[in-house]
Order: sequence, then C-alpha cells, then structure tokens
Amino acid sequence: MKKTLKVSIVLAVAVVFLAGAFLTSRRGDGKIADGTYKVTNSDAYPGACIVVRGNELQFYNIDLNALYQKYQRETYDEWKKRGVGAKLTEEQIEQYSDLNEMYVSNAWYIDYNLTVTSKEGTFTNVYFCKVKDTPFGLILQYDSLHRTIQINNPDPENILIFNKAWGI
Repeated sequence: MKKTLKVSIVLAVAVVFLAGAFLTSRRGDGKIADGTYKVTNSDAYPGACIVVRGNELQFYNIDLNALYQKYQRETYDEWKKRGVGAKLTEEQIEQYSDLNEMYVSNAWYIDYNLTVTSKEGTFTNVYFCKVKDTPFGLILQYDSLHRTIQINNPDPENILIFNKAWGI
C-alpha cells in the first residue's frame, strides 16, 4: 500500500513537471502572444499600449514620431554619408520616417519568417520591424517568459517596456 502511494506521488510529480516544461517551452515559439500590452515606464504616455492580433501589432495612445523620428533621420543621414543602405528620395524619407503612420494609424504586419532575425536567449526574440534596407522602423524585443515587449533604442531614456495585461 505504501509503495503504491509513493509510486503514485512520484508519477503525479513527474506529470506536473512535464506539463510545466511543455507549457514553458511553448511560450518561446518565436511569436508574440496575442493580447494588449500596456506601457510600464512612460510618464509622457501613461495610456500607451500595443495590441497584438495574429501577425499584426498596433500602437495606441503614443506619438512614436516624437520619440524616435529625429534619431532615425539622423541615422539615415549618417548612412547616406557612408554610402550604406538604400538611396531614398525625399518623399520616401518622409514616408518611411513617419512611424505613427506605420504603427499607430495602421497595424504592422509581422512576417515571422522574415522579421525574426535574432534570438537573444531561451525566451527572448528580437523583431526588426523596419522598412527595407533603411534605419526607419522599430526594433522590438519580446520576452515570452515575462510577456513583455520592449522598444529598443540607443537612448536609454526612450526605451519603452510594455507588459501583457492579463485577461485581455
């Protein structure tokens, strides 16, 4: 009787452990989980959020141009001086540097086959949501274990972190 109880307990623990390992491994499948991610570190945009549905994400209640457009234009000018990247017309520069048009007014389609170009550990993927061979666009880092999306930026003051809102 005692031996049967011990075996049952060991089997139950093993099943729970395997189920936990399976669920944890599924979180790192390379895709951003659907849901609403609310900003955690912005006094300027306390209501900002990202909504992810399938292969699309869209920002709300934030001015991405105010945060990132100037830096991206400066980076493009530097690339142009060095002869790196795509040669763009002024109209293309205006279009590609309008981050609000790309990510706030419209949803950005994530082609997971092309966009995921860097895996930064077991649960972290980096998505280069950029326009062609230019510095325009965003680099998003998704931590599937903690369910956070971070906008990567060289300026530490402009790195925003969004946490998944549970139940949404």
